[in-house]
This record gives sequence, structure tokens and C-alpha cells, in this order.
Amino acid sequence: MPPLAPRRSPAPRRIARSVSLCLAIAACDRGAPPEPVTATIATTAKAEGSVAAPPRSAVPTVGFGALRARFPDLPSLSGKGVACGADRCGKGQLCCQQGDGERCVPAGEEAACRKAHGAKLAVAAACDESSDCAQGERCCGGRLGKDEDGIAVRCTPAIECDKPWGRAGGLGIPAREVCTRGARCDKPDTTCLATGECVSAVSRVACGPQSACPADRPWCLWDAGSATGECIPRGPWLHEEGVIECDDKADCPGALCCLGARRTFCAVECDPDLAYAPLVCRGAASCGKRGDREPSCDPAEGLPPGLGTCSW
Repeated sequence: MPPLAPRRSPAPRRIARSVSLCLAIAACDRGAPPEPVTATIATTAKAEGSVAAPPRSAVPTVGFGALRARFPDLPSLSGKGVACGADRCGKGQLCCQQGDGERCVPAGEEAACRKAHGAKLAVAAACDESSDCAQGERCCGGRLGKDEDGIAVRCTPAIECDKPWGRAGGLGIPAREVCTRGARCDKPDTTCLATGECVSAVSRVACGPQSACPADRPWCLWDAGSATGECIPRGPWLHEEGVIECDDKADCPGALCCLGARRTFCAVECDPDLAYAPLVCRGAASCGKRGDREPSCDPAEGLPPGLGTCSW
């Protein structure tokens, strides 16, 4: 396979030690468009898809090697209590994240924490992995309506985790299980990334004209400029440009395959009833009808051959 075209080399990604949960994909910025809800406990350590980083002297400048070098491995944060900055919150406490800071506060201050004003949505996290919760519960995060309601991360019955937590007039985006570095996800067929996201453990995509990628490298890093790709492991690079997590809804247990900025990911935000993101397709048949409207699968810029987005 020819090498991928050179990319600009961004600075290594800085990821906080503590829980840093953003449910709107691009950021927790107030007013940011509600792209796919991505429960991101940004805690950089070894988890699913973590691969040994190359020695500094051997860091490549193109392809997956260059992308991988931006995500250093850090130790697991899995353990009793919520990791919060340099601390770990104790019983009866939660981690309150406001702006770029976080601190442990009494659990009774959740509402006050969430409603704090600032450039970023406030997060009140009472758990950071499902092992913090009682049997039958999961640690889930959800936006509670509009920006001023903030984000809550709580132990909740598993059946409630995939439902919208927002009030009437809110975004209507379901909550989602979250995890911390080194933890396990409770939802079947999912696995924990080092970013704190529980993602599909069954996705395997076709990287260009070749057959599905192997199980140990199930995603694709696609370079639209050279129209070439390489199979890559799961990892915290999920939301980077060119990373293809899915190419069909079969890759996404309980979700759909959505299109972001030249990347795909499993979420529910591309459900036509929400339409926060385009729905990825391999032919019109994978879109399904909308009432009496016939679907089409339209070409999409930046995706491997054969992939498009649905329209009706």
C-alpha cells in the first residue's frame, strides 16, 4: 500500500488526569452544536486500543505512526471513587468541573455545580466507571436539557442509560455509559477507550477496496488526499480526522453509523428523527424508507469508496 500523504504535525494532545467529560462531541463550549454525544472522560491511560508509543527518535511523520505519537500512554485511573484533578473524591462527594478546573464537593451540591456559568458546560460527576455503581446500574453521563442545565454523570439503572435525560425543549440526546482509563464497560459488545468512552467492540470496517480490517486493527485511517488508508487499532484517536470507526449500523450495537468531519463514529445523533449528524450508508438499501420517501445514498467527501450519506 502506498504511504499516506504527509500531514501537519500537531502538538501532542494534552489530556487531563481527572474526569473531563464532554457530551457534545466537539467541546463542552456553551452554544456549540450538539454533534454526537460522546461521553469523554478524558483521562489518558492504557485502555482498549492502547499501543506502545514509538521511541521519540523513531516517531514517524505520516500515517498512523504520526497519529499514534500524539497520544501518550498513562497509568490506569480505575479505582474506588471519582478521579478529580490530583484528588479522588470520597464517599458522599462528586467531582465538579467548571471551566478548566475541578474539585471534590458534597454530592448535595450537584445542581449548583451544573448550573455554574462559564465558556464550557459544567459537569457534576458522581462516578467515573460502572464498577462504582450497584449491581444492575451503570455510570452514565447526559446533558440535562439546555446549556444552563449542564452535564450530570450518575449511577443509574441500565435501562435509563440510553434514554434522553433532558427536559422538554432540550436536545433529546440519550445519555451514555462512561468509563475511566483502564476500566471496563458494562454494556454488552462495548469496550473502554483511554478517552473514557464506551465504544463498539464489534466494529470492523473495510479500508478502501480491501476486505474488512482484521480484529486487532478494526478501524481505518483514511487519507482523502491520496485516496489511501490503513487499518488501525481502536484507541483515543477516535475523533481525529480520517478515522473510520464504522461503515454500517451493524458496527454499532444499539446505535447508528454517523458522519463527522471526515470521520465516522457510532452514535444515535444521526437518527433521522434527531438529524444532528448525517447517517452513513453503503447503498440506498442501508438507509431505509422514511414514510413514502425513497432513500438515496449520496457521495460524501473524505470517505473511502463505497460510503456515502443517506437522504430522502
